Amino acid sequence: MNTFERTRLMPQLYRDVYTSTLYLPEADALPAHLVAEVLNFHSTDIVALEEKINAAQTDYPPEQERALKLLMRAIILANGALNNPAPFEAEKAQTVTQLVVEALQLSQNKNFLIAAVQILFRINEVNSAVFLISNNLSELENAQVALKNFTAYLPDGRGLQPGLRGDSAAYLQLRFDRRRSADAGDGDLRHL
Repeated sequence: MNTFERTRLMPQLYRDVYTSTLYLPEADALPAHLVAEVLNFHSTDIVALEEKINAAQTDYPPEQERALKLLMRAIILANGALNNPAPFEAEKAQTVTQLVVEALQLSQNKNFLIAAVQILFRINEVNSAVFLISNNLSELENAQVALKNFTAYLPDGRGLQPGLRGDSAAYLQLRFDRRRSADAGDGDLRHL
């Protein structure tokens, strides 16, 4: 059996736990209504949004601006996987992967790399996500904790908790989110 077969067979719900909030602070340079539509409301309307995103101006250098817009297009397509039990279409997955690769070739931005891993995991491109992580370990060493928790979803002992199953990983992520929320002062630790 392929190394990540169990991870690929995991229900979309568990991938949604990890990928529903994408880490892409550079998107703030785009108009707020577009960012909200893509990142908060998880719009899948590529036809309506693509032209608006491409027309938007940022203060970034041309390569970084293009990379950001490519990632936003990839996110719009990948939003179709959220809360959807059906497998993500292979053709769309290939398009998303191409957009992510092109964006990363244009800009070696750490936040773009983190978002790329999340996008690929959302659409069940586990091998590609693990490839990005393993080839950029030094860059991701101090990445946000949510990215590090991604490895808990891997069943082969590479993760934080070897052999952890999807539901256990989702539970750990939920506990982490609650603890972080409590540490920020908007909750207490009694519910942990």
